[in-house]
Amino acid sequence: MPAIRLRIILLSVLFLSIIPGHAYSFSGEEHVLVSRNAFLVSLAHAQKNDLLSGEEAQALKACFLENDAMNYGHLSKIVDDVTDPSKLVKLYGPDIDAGRGVDCARAKKLFLDRKILFLDKIMASKYNEDHFQGKTLTKFREFNDLAQLYALRGNLVWALVLNAFAAHYLEDFFAPGHVLTPRTEVNNISARALHDSWDNQGADLGIKSTAKLMDYLEILRETKDVNGDAEAGVQAVTTLDRAYMKIYGDGLLKKTTGQKELMIAEVAKTITAVFHAYKTQKLSQFDSDFVVEIKTEKKAGLLGEDASYEVISPTFDDVAYRPIRRDYLLGRLVPIVEIAPYLSTPLRSGVNSRWGIEADLAVYGIPKIGDDSAVSTFFDTFLVGVALGYDYTDEIFNATNYSHGPLIKFLFDIKNTDIGFCLYAKWKFNNENDNTFQSFPFGGRMTFSRDFFSLYVGIGNEPRYTDRMENIATVYTGLTLYFPVGMTFGGMFD
Repeated sequence: MPAIRLRIILLSVLFLSIIPGHAYSFSGEEHVLVSRNAFLVSLAHAQKNDLLSGEEAQALKACFLENDAMNYGHLSKIVDDVTDPSKLVKLYGPDIDAGRGVDCARAKKLFLDRKILFLDKIMASKYNEDHFQGKTLTKFREFNDLAQLYALRGNLVWALVLNAFAAHYLEDFFAPGHVLTPRTEVNNISARALHDSWDNQGADLGIKSTAKLMDYLEILRETKDVNGDAEAGVQAVTTLDRAYMKIYGDGLLKKTTGQKELMIAEVAKTITAVFHAYKTQKLSQFDSDFVVEIKTEKKAGLLGEDASYEVISPTFDDVAYRPIRRDYLLGRLVPIVEIAPYLSTPLRSGVNSRWGIEADLAVYGIPKIGDDSAVSTFFDTFLVGVALGYDYTDEIFNATNYSHGPLIKFLFDIKNTDIGFCLYAKWKFNNENDNTFQSFPFGGRMTFSRDFFSLYVGIGNEPRYTDRMENIATVYTGLTLYFPVGMTFGGMFD
């Protein structure tokens, strides 16, 4: 293949590879849909139970349902854009008394002054542990408790802003990928792959048809302003007393009839707690059953007599997950497609630099491991993978000089950091200075990761032909772009 044609293909691949993917969460519009409708249902419930007057309800509608930054759905959505949503509201100083009662003019002005930068969004996509496993309910409780405390002080508008943040974390609880993905135990891209796998696979959620749940579902059925027809969803939840519903996450909210309606009802209850605190000056106990239990059990494993796995049983009020074995500790293979353009710079004058691109399939393995062993300590520290692929290299100043061939990489990512290491070896077919030969380049790299990409620098041995064959030390700098396959496979550790 002519070199120019190959370059066009490689550049096209690189261009396509930098198109961003979606975030680890229910889609923004799903958060908007659930939170907005939950707000409407809660307003209707509060009026029905004399927690709000008709005038107060209309004032709150005007405040939180306009198409601006104070829209209740938007407030829930933007939690994905910041590492800590409490920074959007100052819990001290002049903000503390903003919008007392149902007057939101001052609160809206203060909130609109808060700017979310592009850097904030980048950081939020990386440092998002609060959206996973038991932490999602912990953050829910934190913001709901704050919201109730502000309501006790008469600052209802600010309280509702804080509870919109709480709603986001509670909604994440209904995405299996959030509850089951070990966010801090794997690197960014493996977390994404596991997250997508669980969301697509789904999980079983038990439903208890309590009088409270039925009350909210009935109000949902009757609320005219709710987006979409809720009849079928309400009916589906109503008929599931003490049975299990298959739920899905992140872009798949409407896959199961009734999941959306169940989420709306549960989020509406959290808003009612704020109205209750405002009206009665008493903290609500509605959420006293919010518990996340992570139990450790023993099972024979590959690398020891005993290996541990976890069962997670988060329960609250009307719903509970069926206990699910934590397969990520029992042996998972996480496949990732990698595209890595790079520059190689020889540490010797008179030898031209090269550009190149690697394409490979990397597979990270999360094995069964025994307790309290050297092997266990190693896997507790490193996420280990292997990659097989192909490399093409072209000389920058002389296009007639090129090389290509298969490669293998051994990957070691330090958990809970952005740092990793790679050992690589290539078998290359070379054309250089009118000489053809085969070579065996090898070396090591250090990587610095951010979500869907990593930067790396390394040094290796690269055979080059000048006036004779020589082994030349070469510095490599490059960028690796990651594409999770979107599913996980049981494999050699099962």
